[in-house]
Order: sequence, then structure tokens, then C-alpha cells
Amino acid sequence: MKILFTKSDSLLSKIIRGITKEGSSHTAIDTGLVIVHSNLLGINLEWTRFFKRKCVIVHTLERVTPTPDKDMARMDEILTAQENTPYDFGALIFNGLALLAKRLVGRPLPKVNLWQTTGMHMCTEFVEEIASMENDAMITPEGLYNKLKASGLWKDV
Repeated sequence: MKILFTKSDSLLSKIIRGITKEGSSHTAIDTGLVIVHSNLLGINLEWTRFFKRKCVIVHTLERVTPTPDKDMARMDEILTAQENTPYDFGALIFNGLALLAKRLVGRPLPKVNLWQTTGMHMCTEFVEEIASMENDAMITPEGLYNKLKASGLWKDV
């Protein structure tokens, strides 16, 4: 299992990168055969080759000590629990507004996302859950990349 940090030419990707001033706008899990990610339709599985046609991979991380059986069991558990749940638009909008306020007027980011809905995911929340990291609904894809690398459990590939 690998964690991908990507960008694309889509309008939403450009808006996210414009607000965050960071290189990636999306996170996903690469199982080798399919990409698992939370997109505007909710948690989604997409053939790897189709996903990679649309997205540019900015960073790729894998566990320092791979645990494929544990990772797939965790993913199965999360996918089963979250089947047919929608994307967390409220959390995305709150995140964007908070990041804009920080950039434009220097307002610090809040510690929690006040519009986050339990059982729904943004891409970063989904990847944090798969990676068994503490949830940070205010984190950006690049922030998550840095957090995972700093944990010492993940490495660039």
C-alpha cells in the first residue's frame, strides 16, 4: 500500500492549490490494482491506470515496515463502514475559508473543523484513518505528507 499526494488540472484542484499555496491537492491510497480515495462522490475505488491518467503524483509514501495484511484489513473495515457515505463538503468549505482567513488577514487556523461531519470524509481524513493517524480535519494534503514523513513510519518512494 502506498499513499499518493496528487494534483490535477481540475478546477477544484487548482482552487485548493491556490488557497493552500502547496503542490498537492489530493491524497489517495494505491493498492497496486485500484486507487482508493475520497472524492466529491464519497469514498471511491478507481482503476489505477485511469486515476493516473487524470492526476500528477507529487509525492508517494510507503510504510518503512510494510504491513500489507493489516493495511488491507483496516481498509476493508473502513470501506465497509463508509460505503455509500457522501463527501464532507462542509469540512472542505470550512477548511478553505479558514485557510483564506489565515493567508489574507493572518488569522490562526482553528484546532477543529467546526463543519466536519462524522461518517463523512475529505481525502485527508480518509487517508489518516487508513494510516491509523490521529484525525486532523484542518490538515492539507501537503500537511499530511509532512506529518506522515515526520512520524518515521512512512518514507518517500
